[in-house]
Amino acid sequence: MGEPWEPMLIAPPAAASSHLADGELFTANTPGQVKHLADCTWCSHRQYAASTGAAAEADDDFEQALRAGQWRDEFKHASQEVVLPDQVRALMTAPWSVGDVEPGQIWRLTWRGRHLMVAVIEVADWQVLSAPVTTDVSLADELTLVVQAAQSPLATDLAVWVRDRAAIPLFVFDRPLGTLPLIGSASISAQAALQQLTRAHLTGSTVPGGLPVGMLLSENDVDRLAMHDALWEQSDWFAAAGAGLIDSDGFLTAAQEQPNKEQQSAQPLSDLLQGSGLSLRQLATQTGISMGRLGRVP
Repeated sequence: MGEPWEPMLIAPPAAASSHLADGELFTANTPGQVKHLADCTWCSHRQYAASTGAAAEADDDFEQALRAGQWRDEFKHASQEVVLPDQVRALMTAPWSVGDVEPGQIWRLTWRGRHLMVAVIEVADWQVLSAPVTTDVSLADELTLVVQAAQSPLATDLAVWVRDRAAIPLFVFDRPLGTLPLIGSASISAQAALQQLTRAHLTGSTVPGGLPVGMLLSENDVDRLAMHDALWEQSDWFAAAGAGLIDSDGFLTAAQEQPNKEQQSAQPLSDLLQGSGLSLRQLATQTGISMGRLGRVP
């Protein structure tokens, strides 16, 4: 028997229109070429085989790069960069201590296995307006307060992300980590500086001069926008810790006011919302959760 027919080498003996050349398989743009590619099994098979081969070559290159080991030093350097400074880690893992939550302080939040470092802007009863705090000062925008290591209570650069602030229930404040120093050339209190940035964000006005902040945020700042998305998600998650824990008048429920009683089994959020008898807008006002998120509760 002869050699089997190889469709990649020999075209069928007849076709309704001219077969595409190799260079035209991925550049077909005329109506005739597009129609031929859709109708011709041989050309479509050649296109599929060529794309599969290119993918295989890319996989081979990736495997060779892994075996070369050049990425190991880069990964080691990157991993060292994202590790919390020793001072921050020591404070985050220190024994728990009781203290009043005051504006200008830095606290660790803890709720259901998650942790977040925040700066306190305002305290109102059992809700605390808080802004996330990280060490990523290189990503700071014009509404992010920057505290240099020399003045930082954690002995490392800090970024206070006022744009991603949220009203967070008091009971998730786990331990104090320090107090922010006087800010800027005018040496105003950290509370005043954070309030000025909050006011600038709410009104769309210019940030007062003299405050150490980052660069203006633009729609093309992919890394900083991704950072804001991550911090907003974290802040929103801790803010939602208070959902279902207040009554229709905005006060803590009896279960919270009488901690000596045996803890009741947890109820699904959907049951708590349906049993409240409130409208979606009233629920959003009472809980601080957006109507969009409440509307997605099953």
